[in-house]
Amino acid sequence: MKTSQITILPYARRFRRDVLRLISQEDRLHLHLDWNTVDEWLGEPETPLFLAWQDRTLVGAMAAAPALEHSTWLRLAVIGEEADMNRVFESLWDRLKADLIAKGLREIAVLLLRPWIAEYVGRLGFAPRDTIVTLRRDGPAMPQPLRTDVRVRGAEWRELPRIVEVDHAAFRAIWQLTPTSLRQAARMSTSFRVAELDRQIVAYQLSMQYHDGGHLARLATLPDLQGTGIGGALLGDVIEQFLRRGVHSLTVNTNESNTQSLHLYRRYGFEFTGMNMDVWTLSLI
Repeated sequence: MKTSQITILPYARRFRRDVLRLISQEDRLHLHLDWNTVDEWLGEPETPLFLAWQDRTLVGAMAAAPALEHSTWLRLAVIGEEADMNRVFESLWDRLKADLIAKGLREIAVLLLRPWIAEYVGRLGFAPRDTIVTLRRDGPAMPQPLRTDVRVRGAEWRELPRIVEVDHAAFRAIWQLTPTSLRQAARMSTSFRVAELDRQIVAYQLSMQYHDGGHLARLATLPDLQGTGIGGALLGDVIEQFLRRGVHSLTVNTNESNTQSLHLYRRYGFEFTGMNMDVWTLSLI
C-alpha cells in the first residue's frame, strides 16, 4: 500500500460512511473546535473536503472550514493507520491549498490540539501566531459594575443578523463566527444574552453549562465601545445567572495577545489555568 499511487478526490455523498469510519480512529486525527460534528457538516458545499485513496481504500481526508472574508481554518486532517503519513498528508494538502488559492483565500490557520499536527504543518510553512489561554473563576465574589445604563436581556432569534454584525465587527476574520455557526452555538447555549445601549444591540454573550461548571463561549462588543464597561455588564450578568443555578465555577478562553479581554476577565476574578492552545497560520499568497 505504501508504494501504490495515491488518488485525491473531492468528497462525494457516496463516501460518507468511509469518511466517518476513518475519523473514528484517534491517533492520526485533527479536528478543529467546531459547533457542529463532522457528521453534521459533512457534505456542506462551503466546506472544501478532499479524500486520499490508495488501492481502493480511503487512507486520508483533509478539509478547511467555510471561509470568512479571505481566511479559513484547517477543519479536519486524518490519516489511516497503515498509510504513509508524509505522502498522504502532503498530497491532500497540495490539493486543498490549490483549491483555497483558486477561491481567493489568503490565510489559513490551525489550532494545535494534538502534538502530531504541529510537526506536519510546520513542514508546510505554518508558523506560530498566537496562543489561546484558558481562565477560570470560582466563588460568588464580583466587582461593582462600571456602568448602570446598559440593558442586558435575552437575545431573540430575529436579532441574529444584528448579532452577527456585532461579532464580525469585534473580531478579525479568522476568529469570526459564520451565521450558521452562530445559530448552532445559540441553540446549544445555556445563556444567550445581548447588551443594549440607547436601544441598540452593542454586545452579546453565549455561555454553556457542563455538569457543575459553566463556560463563557463567546463575548463580543463593538470595537468603539470596548473597554467602556459594556463587556463587564454582560460578564457580571452571566456570572449572576450561573450563581443562581448553584454554579460557582466558570471558564473562558481568549487570545493571549488580547490584553483588553484579559484585563476584563482578571478584574472579574478569572485566573489562568495553564491550559493553552497554540495557533499557527500560513499565508497562501
